Amino acid sequence: MKTESRVPLIITLGLLVLLGLYVASYLALVRPPNPFAGGSHRMRMQANRYNYRYFDAAAQKVFWPLERIDERIRPEPFWFNHP
Repeated sequence: MKTESRVPLIITLGLLVLLGLYVASYLALVRPPNPFAGGSHRMRMQANRYNYRYFDAAAQKVFWPLERIDERIRPEPFWFNHP
């Protein structure tokens, strides 16, 4: 009799759901940079780093990896041209 365990499938689906919730909560909490801030691009990015709607200190630590990915995927022109 061949028995197949469904535990790896359940664990994989659970981890994928947690990853989706992690990304969704980042997108819900992050605030786009202020397009009216003066200075160079680098100064604006430094001034607008870790700008979250709630739990700013905790979100700064929890979402650090996603923020680095977000800066590469959605550069400055996306933030400033998107309504």
